[in-house]
This record gives sequence, structure tokens and C-alpha cells, in this order.
Amino acid sequence: SSGINAEYGVMTSERKRSLREMNSEGHRSISKMIFIEQLDILVAASEDGCVYLWGFDDQALDELRDSVPGGSEVLQTISDDPVTNRVAGFTCKQVFSEHTHPITGVAYIPPRGMLESGYLLTCSTDRTIGLWDMHGGTFVGYIGNTDTESEAVYASTDSIMDIAYAASRSEFAYSSTDKLIYVRAFSCAPANCTLKHVLQGHESEVSHVIWNDVLSLWVSGGDDCTVRTWEPTSSGYLDITINTIDTQCPVTALAADAVNGAILVGLQDSVRVYEGETLKPVQHHTGHTDSVRAILHLPLQELTGPSQQPIREICI
Repeated sequence: SSGINAEYGVMTSERKRSLREMNSEGHRSISKMIFIEQLDILVAASEDGCVYLWGFDDQALDELRDSVPGGSEVLQTISDDPVTNRVAGFTCKQVFSEHTHPITGVAYIPPRGMLESGYLLTCSTDRTIGLWDMHGGTFVGYIGNTDTESEAVYASTDSIMDIAYAASRSEFAYSSTDKLIYVRAFSCAPANCTLKHVLQGHESEVSHVIWNDVLSLWVSGGDDCTVRTWEPTSSGYLDITINTIDTQCPVTALAADAVNGAILVGLQDSVRVYEGETLKPVQHHTGHTDSVRAILHLPLQELTGPSQQPIREICI
């Protein structure tokens, strides 16, 4: 539509044709969403092979300021008032489209150290991982190994289902339907994202992988009805501690408690909570009538309003 500012990367005719076929078949569902607070950008990964970046409508905000007497003073900027820009609404500002199949995961790498820009990692069932420069809104390249026949760059032997970033280790992991989890070093140059280790143990598709920052371990869940933790030691992945719990049904969602490192697992229509180090079950929540597809943990927060009452820890 005219209200969307879409910028597409250079694509081959084959990629464009593949995307047109997916669009004609109605594959437009959103598979994953993350909000990048530092950029005020909502990232939506879609089954049509595109990533949509939604941000505040700057034009609408300017018009709102102009329509209010003394608007520039009454309506302050986002840095002064975090509520101001919300009244202007969101608009699609850019579209990333270098994948040919549904996108299954996204991970944001914020600027730090030598990284002057933030980066976005995207993974797809087309076996590729894309790297995007969020500052310039440009496609950097594919991460993986070059196929000698097709010259395409693949990161896995089968569909990639999820991806996660570990800032403390400057590395990322992604899970695949080939039963494996791949761990790579992160670099803003795709060629330098070297493969560090392959985590093997699942007996079926590995649908989810996350980094538990509190306990410094990878957590994975799959269709083999297990949740596994992988804890690197000081020697890296040469000596790794692995724990496994039988969930009795495929994992549909996975998250980590940001305070104590507990592992939150969606199992069909229920949510189970496991102690992070031992995987001992500690809580079981029911109430949904269909599959739990995502879990968000909101840690305890102190309020400064009139009630002065803290928010309890919430799992959504």
C-alpha cells in the first residue's frame, strides 16, 4: 500500500518467483516477533519469507505536533516522554527479503565493543541464515558454508527452526530439523562467523533453542519430547555438561526466567516450569485450550505510581 515504505534487497528472478508463489498461496502468517527497544522497532518474521520492520509513524507525529498549539513543547520527544510517540501509531518502514521460504527465527545483536551498529540474524526453512545491518537497513550476507554445485550458502543440512544469541559469549546457536544445534561465533562479517561446535543428542527435530543468561547455558526443546541444557565449561565445548528431562509431549514454546534462570516450557496447552540447573519440575500451569506458541517472562518491577505496589513476576 502507499503507506508502506518497503525497501527490498537485490534478488534473483528465481527468488522473486518463489516469493510470488508463496504469496499467491496465502502464506502470510507471522511466525516470530521481537521488539527492539533501543531502536523502537517491532520486527515481524513472516511465512512469506520476509521480515517486516515496524516503527513509529514520524510523519503522523509531526502532523500531531503541528495540530496542537505549542505542540513542539507540549509533545516532547521520545527521549523525554516514552509515551508521546505511541499516539502516532506504527507503520511498516522497511522489508527484508532475501529468504525464499518461511522465516522461523530472528535474533538481535545490539551494538557493543567493536560493533558500532546493531545487527539482525534471521533463519529460515530454506537452510539459510541472513545477517542484516540495522543501522543502514542493508543485507550483509548469508552465514554458512558454500555449496559447490549451487554456490548457495547454507548453514544447515535441513530446515532451520530457531536461532538465539548469547551476548556474554559473543556467539549464536540455531536448531534444525536434522536433530542438531549449531553454535557459531558472531561477527559482522559473515565469513568470520565460524562454526564452534555442534550439539548432538536430540532424537528428532529441534524446534527451539534459547540462551539462559542467568545460568550461562544453552537450552533446547524438540519434537522428541525432551528439554536439554548444554553448559559450556571454561574449556568451551570440549567439556560440556548436559542435562535432559522427558516432557512426555513435543515442546511448543521455550523461555528462561530472567531472574533465577528457571526454564519455562510450553507443552501443548500447558506451561511447565523447571529448575534451571537440575531440570527438576517446580510448577505446572493450565488454562489454555490450544497449543502454547510463545512465552514471555516479565520479572519483578518496582512501580513509582500512587499505589507504590510492585508488579509480581508474570509469565505470558
